[in-house]
Amino acid sequence: MVALPRVIQQYFKAVNQRDMSLFNTCMAADIQVQDEGETHQGIANVQAWQQASIARYQHRCHGISWRQQQTLWYVDTVVTGEFSASPLTLTIVFTLAQQLITQMEFR
Repeated sequence: MVALPRVIQQYFKAVNQRDMSLFNTCMAADIQVQDEGETHQGIANVQAWQQASIARYQHRCHGISWRQQQTLWYVDTVVTGEFSASPLTLTIVFTLAQQLITQMEFR
């Protein structure tokens, strides 16, 4: 299996350690996130979304398998936390450019 890019590894570390400084270093300035039918654009909005999500769900996540298609990385992710479906397996689709995350979609 191809190694998961470092920036995606750092994303998981940042979320699990609640480290918003590390979180910000993973993201492009114009990052776009699609989650639960909403789109969050720009680093400040994405950081606010992530902090609200952590506060609400107290979640942790880790990638269990992944595959690459050009600049897209499909990462099957186990998420555990304070929600009824925990643990939940979902796919996060990461788009990368210049070693930064430019888009994320939660499926």
